[in-house]
Amino acid sequence: MKEVSMKDVVVVGANGFIGRHLITGILCQKETKLRVLVHRDSPDDFFNKDNITVIKGDLLCPETLDKLCVENATVINVAYLRNQPRQDNLTAINNLLKACMKAKISFFIHCSTAAVFGRVSSDIVTENTKCNPVNEYEITKMQIEGAVLKSGRAFDAVILRPTAIFGPGGRNLLKLANDLRSGNKIANYLKACLYNMRKMNLVSVHNVVAAIKLLMQTNMKINREVFIVSDDECPFNNYSYIERYLTKNLGLAGHPFPVIPFPHFFLKTLLKLAGKSNFNPCCVYSSEKLLNLGFKKTALFEDELADFADWYKHYSEAKKSVL
Repeated sequence: MKEVSMKDVVVVGANGFIGRHLITGILCQKETKLRVLVHRDSPDDFFNKDNITVIKGDLLCPETLDKLCVENATVINVAYLRNQPRQDNLTAINNLLKACMKAKISFFIHCSTAAVFGRVSSDIVTENTKCNPVNEYEITKMQIEGAVLKSGRAFDAVILRPTAIFGPGGRNLLKLANDLRSGNKIANYLKACLYNMRKMNLVSVHNVVAAIKLLMQTNMKINREVFIVSDDECPFNNYSYIERYLTKNLGLAGHPFPVIPFPHFFLKTLLKLAGKSNFNPCCVYSSEKLLNLGFKKTALFEDELADFADWYKHYSEAKKSVL
């Protein structure tokens, strides 16, 4: 059983979207000593705080990880080598796991993705749903999870699978907002008709951070278990509501014609033909297992959507001023 004390917490991937929110969330906890892995070529004042120890290194260079972990620490991995081959990502996780074993840490939390479920036909996906990853990203993420779960019994480990994480500064919803602001109006209208009530499977980055903090603190034995975190229970987490909300709050013109919803089976067929993994417009991911562990969400979906819209206004203005 892992130690409840969180005196030493190591965050890998601290410079990314999730990592920065996670650092901010953990800093709210007293008596926590943070150690973060930062790439050797990326100095950042964000980590210039008294209770943060910065270790400059590279997951692909195992010799640089010797000073990262300390005995009995909790290690949280939110890193992923985007746009790099699968083997590099597998090498990176194995290097990290070896460093954790060498340092004799107590607990390892790996933030994966609900995308590892891949192509499933169920309307409701739970941790017991069989994974069927089909594309390179899904397969790589699944194999990284496998490495974590097979890392031996030197320390406890747990997997968190968030759905599509969104929030200010995140990539999810960015394309939709850009399309609504400057995309083809006819294409936007057709998408509104086609997607309509399709589930977006978004989850607030703040709720992902809250889930990680719960996993760090729980007294229940959760070794080698998997948990989903989503905001799919929110009735507003669908394409129609989000598109209308962004259109209104970004001060954009609506569609020139009334939206005529297409039947779900039509979109499902098109997504299947396009080779999409999540082809079921009604698919939702259940957080029930996490809720049964005592999880309480810290952010309302509607509030997070408002924060994203406010951030996007400043983001688009700043981008426009540069051009």
